[in-house]
Amino acid sequence: MFCLPVIFVMKSASSFFPEIEACRRLARLPDGASTREVLSHKTVRDEFQKRLNQVAAEGTSSSNTVTRMMLVEEPLADVELTDKSTLSFNVVLERRAKDIEELYEDSASSRTLHAIRGART
Repeated sequence: MFCLPVIFVMKSASSFFPEIEACRRLARLPDGASTREVLSHKTVRDEFQKRLNQVAAEGTSSSNTVTRMMLVEEPLADVELTDKSTLSFNVVLERRAKDIEELYEDSASSRTLHAIRGART
């Protein structure tokens, strides 16, 4: 598994909180590799790009098609989760406003991926 089952989805974009150890193993990086090194590794980004392209291709309408994703380095804080371990939408919006803004920029950043239409999965 490469992502925690917790994702933040809003208007065809998602923030993913990857399972760093699984990504580190995928990239075959040493234990000392930083989270940033792990998430920016080509093998990791290629895997998430492939999965994003597949999800985007399977969407049947704009309301259920994710076309952008951000791999979030900072783990979820306790305050961002409810007592039932679900995301507290308003808290995430407030705490991660800059991340969300970056997610919706027209061009991909080092932390975001945009679906490639017609890509082979």
